[in-house]
Amino acid sequence: MPTKLLVILLLSLLQTTIIIPVDCAVVVTGLDSKSRLGDQLITYAKAKWFSYSHKIPFLHRPFTNSKNFKLHEKEQFADPHANFENVIKIRHDRPHYTYRSSTLYKVGMDTYLGGYSLAWGSPSVGHSYHIGLREKLLADSLFFFADDLYEKVIENPEFAALLREMLEPIQPIKIVHPPDDRISIAVHVRTSESYPYDSKYEVKNQGLRFAPEQFYIDQIRNLSHELHNIPLYVFVFTDGLDPVGLTSRLRSGCNMPNITFESRSSPIPEQFVLQDLYSMKNFTCLIRSCSYFSGIAQLMGRHALIIRPAHFVRNDQCIVIDKTDIIIPDFEAKKVYYSSFTQHEPGFLANLLSKNIKSIAA
Repeated sequence: MPTKLLVILLLSLLQTTIIIPVDCAVVVTGLDSKSRLGDQLITYAKAKWFSYSHKIPFLHRPFTNSKNFKLHEKEQFADPHANFENVIKIRHDRPHYTYRSSTLYKVGMDTYLGGYSLAWGSPSVGHSYHIGLREKLLADSLFFFADDLYEKVIENPEFAALLREMLEPIQPIKIVHPPDDRISIAVHVRTSESYPYDSKYEVKNQGLRFAPEQFYIDQIRNLSHELHNIPLYVFVFTDGLDPVGLTSRLRSGCNMPNITFESRSSPIPEQFVLQDLYSMKNFTCLIRSCSYFSGIAQLMGRHALIIRPAHFVRNDQCIVIDKTDIIIPDFEAKKVYYSSFTQHEPGFLANLLSKNIKSIAA
């Protein structure tokens, strides 16, 4: 056989999806054409953790954006014609799940991995509940902070490395590189301006996902004060249609000369989805909404500190964030701590941030 023909044959074989039969597996479920990138990747990450922790093979069912990530090349594909005697939808992860003959485990976005809270806000007043099962509240009232998954990533460095490997982009991506001479802060502002499936009800009542601009202004100022107003670099990531205007309002609201603000200039957020995702993970700190998109950036990154809204109330038809969580990973101890600006003496977070920055650099 001529060498050239042999090379072509080998390349075609490598590009062909190889399906290996298995009698027990984990798959992603519940994703459709309306699922945004963050929803897709969080669901994948949950299924991957379930597979990893229970030592059950993971089978890849392609979803809308999976072809952009290395997982599409490295994961074993599920056989669409395979039949399993038992199909189990995982609502609540439990230790007794194990390898069972002819069993398919389905993991979805609503699968509960343990160790996190769900928050619900009614149109008139905000309430917080610490609960274990999704069914206790209406589906459209839930906000998943993804703390359960983040704790698994910090506690299990091997799984973290595996997840980051699978979520690497297939094609090179031009990302935002924060400066090395100062602490950098990625700010993710989730809006409803570019996503047609966000209803007016959701925008009005999901105050943790659609946090008001004042929340970001307050947290940037709080963090700057905690760090004794040293030079800071803030980059605003958003799915909004006017990132320049948004950044200008945040800059004016903070009114602090030690902070440099930047954003992209394009009003077409769809062109920058992957760029924003991979850029956010490289910043020192992350101030985020309760959006799965920035949640994935949190999982992929090694931020020294994460700030996100934890509770809201409605005053005169305006959403007010009245409780904020500071998430502090301890990479050496493999633990995650939750705090707030009001729980400690001034300078506490600055010392911890310095420790984490040294740990990240090492």
